[in-house]
Amino acid sequence: MIGMNSEMSGESTTPSTPVKTESTEVSAEDVFSYTRRDEFTSETLKIEIRNLPKHVGYDTLKKLLKRLDLKPLKTKLIGRPGAPTHSFVTFRCDEDREEAINKLHKYLWKNRELVVKKANPIADPLVEKRNERRREDNADAKRLKRLEDSEVSEEQLADTLNDKIASLWRMSYSQQLTEKYHLLKTCLLSLNKELTKIVTQSGEESTSLGVWLTRVTHEYDNKCCPLEDIRVSTLINGYRNKCEFTVGIDKTVGFRLGLYREGTVRVISPPINCPIISDHMRSAMNAVQTYITTKSRLNGFDPETHSGHWIQATVRTASTGSMIILVLNPQQLTAEEITQEKADILHFF
Repeated sequence: MIGMNSEMSGESTTPSTPVKTESTEVSAEDVFSYTRRDEFTSETLKIEIRNLPKHVGYDTLKKLLKRLDLKPLKTKLIGRPGAPTHSFVTFRCDEDREEAINKLHKYLWKNRELVVKKANPIADPLVEKRNERRREDNADAKRLKRLEDSEVSEEQLADTLNDKIASLWRMSYSQQLTEKYHLLKTCLLSLNKELTKIVTQSGEESTSLGVWLTRVTHEYDNKCCPLEDIRVSTLINGYRNKCEFTVGIDKTVGFRLGLYREGTVRVISPPINCPIISDHMRSAMNAVQTYITTKSRLNGFDPETHSGHWIQATVRTASTGSMIILVLNPQQLTAEEITQEKADILHFF
């Protein structure tokens, strides 16, 4: 299966139509250069909503926008859950944004008069982090720069990648189970505390919710439900039956060393000691690597400049075989070129 994908890594989104890659020459240190490319980004069509009512959630805000017949592309609440300080909403065109500002500004919602204005785009987190590394002279900045510039050994790269995709891999299996149990316990204790706070603030101690919460809190040692021991698996390594592999700029099929917002887009192939990859999964991944490297004429997608094509390979394995989904950005490829690429993939596999 081959998929067409043109969504940007970060806060902006591109339309489903082919993307133009020609762009104005800009400084490599310019954190807003992505807004001047000859392609769509909703970051330039954003509004900020302030003075939101208390206890507003994502779904509540979405319902308001729908009730007012607005056409939001993305909606994001800023602040603690249930107590947002403000919201950002993006749109697909300037007309939709202007309509939203006109309808929402000074709109009375739950006894609050909304304050709405145009919002500035966010800085590109990749470029921002790279600029920080240029300015800062600390161990973490140096470590990230060495990783990005290939100034570390293969063993160090392998350990760094394993830390990213299987953070407990250095522990024994019994230690991993203990760590996961404590993480779950902490989560349930925190959840119980939040529920207690909500019940108290809303004066619902005597309602069925309050009575239930009091009972389970005493019954399950300050947790809102029982936490059983983690069941031991018979398969400790190579257990992942679905992996999403990124295709790097250099066509490497593997995993990113870090997140885009952390300032790195480098992709490396999972090491031999990667604990989540089975032999079956690695065989399928290697087949994708061989096709993209030796058979395909298309390049790897660059999430910073939005040039190139191949983005991702999703592999799902089972006892009966494998399913592989290849995702690319069509850019200016013609329908005939895409059809030919599909035929080449079928022939290869």
